[in-house]
Amino acid sequence: NACSSSNAGRDRARPLCLLTQAERDTDLCSRWHTRLMDAETVALGRFLDAQRTNVFEIVLGLSDEAAKRPVLPSGWTIAGLVQHLAYVERYWFRDIVAGETCDYPWTKDDPDADWHIASDVSFDSVLALYRTEIARSKAVLATVALDTRPARREERWEPEWAPDFRSVVL
Repeated sequence: NACSSSNAGRDRARPLCLLTQAERDTDLCSRWHTRLMDAETVALGRFLDAQRTNVFEIVLGLSDEAAKRPVLPSGWTIAGLVQHLAYVERYWFRDIVAGETCDYPWTKDDPDADWHIASDVSFDSVLALYRTEIARSKAVLATVALDTRPARREERWEPEWAPDFRSVVL
């Protein structure tokens, strides 16, 4: 189980991470749409979708080899970037805003593990992870008001940092 839900302030019967593949393939925004999204929420969602689409358009057609090839002396790869983006979606939308407790690959010994792709992990599976996290983020955006305080905050954050969901999305 990659995460569990606090269910605080949510009407969902199950945590998003427990959805079947068929449920993930449906339109999650309409499935859990419990309120009408206002114009600001729609606009912010469209902006995020445009950025996400840019990522997919840039990597379209890359082979596993090309996506996993280091392109900088640091060892940075395109597949690593996409995997990192998936975990960023998970962290901000599900963990911080929705209050789910999610698993991540990083540790104290390897704080950049989300950038590393194991040799047996295909680029297609990294893209699938990113698509899944995007769908789950969209479900959070569709059901949490922008002025809602995040369900969880990091201890190191200043009090004025990320005061509401809107600031997280921006």
